[in-house]
Amino acid sequence: MDLTEIQKELLKTEYPMLQLDHDPDIERYYYFRSSGKPQNALRIFETRLKPRYPDERLRLALFRTYRSHDPVYRQLITVAYRSLTERSLDRVRRIIIYIDGKIAAYDEQDVYSTIKAAEDILKILPKTRYEAIEGIKRFFRYSQLLNFHVKSMEKAAELVQAYHNESLSAVGNEFRRRETVQGSNSAGDSQHGAFSSVTFTPADLSRIEISPSINRVEDQTLAYCFKYWNLVGDSAFERILFLYSRKYGKKNHDVYILIRQGKRAKFRDDEILGTVMSALSRGYYYSVLGDRYLQQQWVGLREILMDQEAEAKEQASARKLAAQKAAALRGPKKQAIAAKKKAAQKKAPVIKAPLPQPGRNVAAMNPAPVPKKRYPRPLPAAARPSMAQQVDHTTGGSVSDRLRVLSGRSYDLYRERFLTNARPAIRKVLGAGKGIFFNLPEKAEDLVYNFLRDHYADPYMNWAESKERAELTALGFRLESLNPVIDECFKSVKD
Repeated sequence: MDLTEIQKELLKTEYPMLQLDHDPDIERYYYFRSSGKPQNALRIFETRLKPRYPDERLRLALFRTYRSHDPVYRQLITVAYRSLTERSLDRVRRIIIYIDGKIAAYDEQDVYSTIKAAEDILKILPKTRYEAIEGIKRFFRYSQLLNFHVKSMEKAAELVQAYHNESLSAVGNEFRRRETVQGSNSAGDSQHGAFSSVTFTPADLSRIEISPSINRVEDQTLAYCFKYWNLVGDSAFERILFLYSRKYGKKNHDVYILIRQGKRAKFRDDEILGTVMSALSRGYYYSVLGDRYLQQQWVGLREILMDQEAEAKEQASARKLAAQKAAALRGPKKQAIAAKKKAAQKKAPVIKAPLPQPGRNVAAMNPAPVPKKRYPRPLPAAARPSMAQQVDHTTGGSVSDRLRVLSGRSYDLYRERFLTNARPAIRKVLGAGKGIFFNLPEKAEDLVYNFLRDHYADPYMNWAESKERAELTALGFRLESLNPVIDECFKSVKD
């Protein structure tokens, strides 16, 4: 098949709802607008039309010719479809390259490596078993049409299918090997049986598990974060934790991943704690007293972790210095230096430094209340900054921070509702004082909306120095701070 035929098949497979001369979503968009349902129209625009037609000029031309029933619409939709298939083809190639890398890197004889490769590939496929298998088969078909990493994609298709059918060879081999070594007569060759044969040493369990006496979800959150906080870069520990979680069906590895992702993204500690607590909770859970307790207890535990981290860095520096000194001794004067050192040791008495005290044992850590002396007394009411002063987006802070200040809560449940109501608020703020017949340019509205959406949870957001603010100013609109827009939107969100 030539490239044009491949693109046609790709369009038909990936976008079966599209018609050759018409996009039904454009029709739905204008139907909802004319029916007084702007939220439904906005949802179609943001989730379908805008990603499908990212070129603003082409998108506006499509909308204009559709509304006016211009025959040019069919020509434009053909051009738009061609661009869409080119982008889809590029995405397919990138996905195939990603899968090829995972297939080339994993060891078929290693349980962890095999399961990890399968799950890494499944991350880009649909969640359900049937759709995932059909999805990998579809990409295998694309690789054949393009003659692009065909063998790797065939192997990936087999791997994903075996994973979902619980018939991975590496897992079965591991099970049979352990069965032979241990002389076990256990039956079954499924994933569950193979993982049941994996054993862990007491030292492994001490690093993985928390005390079973810890029942409150706040204490469990503190215990897991305390155990895993300084281990997020330890790949060997993650390997053991992964197998442990798969064997017992527990969330330990999921918690570990949440902590690692939060630290790498430079989230605040309270945000990471909140994410972990949500993962450990069954359904929605929030307690004002529990949240306060969580943050207070974490202050003391965080100090211990910082001390442990500093001690580990010192030990690493000492090992590095010792290695450098050892390397220096390998020169031509190695024997002479060693002789001088030995003679000096005979003359001077050896004074042994006291051994450092062993670190705290946290295997069964149950967070104890932190002494009150750790916390400074609160400022008088007159000296406290006002809510509006606590978060100012000209100098930093996220949209989420501002909403938490306005609501008085320590958590944020407003993202989707905020984005739904953001555009009316933007139009009201930027159109203030311009008369009832003023229409805000779509580009100006998009600049502010996209910035709010992209930096919703970004604590380092800086509107004042952003290119979006500069472009907005060039369009003739001065918006020194995003606070008026967020405050206006919050009025609708809280109702």
